[in-house]
Amino acid sequence: MVRLENFYNYPGIFADRLKKLHNVDILFFSAEKMDDYDEQTNTGWVHLQAIANRKYNIDLLIKIENNNFNLKSPAKANCSCPSFEYEFAWILYHRDGLAFPTMYWYQFNVMYPSPPKKRNKHHVIAGCKHIVKFAHVIHPRYLGNGNFRLDVVTDPRLQIQVEIAMLNRQVIKMYGRNPSEAMRLQRKIQSLYAKIAY
Repeated sequence: MVRLENFYNYPGIFADRLKKLHNVDILFFSAEKMDDYDEQTNTGWVHLQAIANRKYNIDLLIKIENNNFNLKSPAKANCSCPSFEYEFAWILYHRDGLAFPTMYWYQFNVMYPSPPKKRNKHHVIAGCKHIVKFAHVIHPRYLGNGNFRLDVVTDPRLQIQVEIAMLNRQVIKMYGRNPSEAMRLQRKIQSLYAKIAY
């Protein structure tokens, strides 16, 4: 069984990757209960989503028990980055640690039925730097406090992200007509990004 600790720490052969975590920005995240979640016991799978470095989608499924989780909790992960796909997805798929594995069925059963031979040739269960950083962001806030609530997990900075998207649309419209106004809006966008980057 794959556990959250597999995505929280890199094993020895990938230990040098911990230095790269400072290059990863988790811009916002949200959470939702999966279909098997039991409201009475507050037990079941929760789907956490994030965007890393403004381009990679991260999915992390964690099994909550009695409104709580820890590093030993069962977990599944997925990331849209090439590192995850080529190094970790095959191993996680075959160890029941890949979030939403049906989208990989053809790839790992027909196209590439054997494990990676060059990248992650030791079949280490882990995640890419985006997943590890996301686990580090979640861990100190919600781990072991017995107070895991979805409304707390859903990041209030999501509203700032929506504001940034709206400003970006205005910048595109302004460039041809009013370049100085477009530059002012871009400075405002940069200041908003500074507020939401971890």
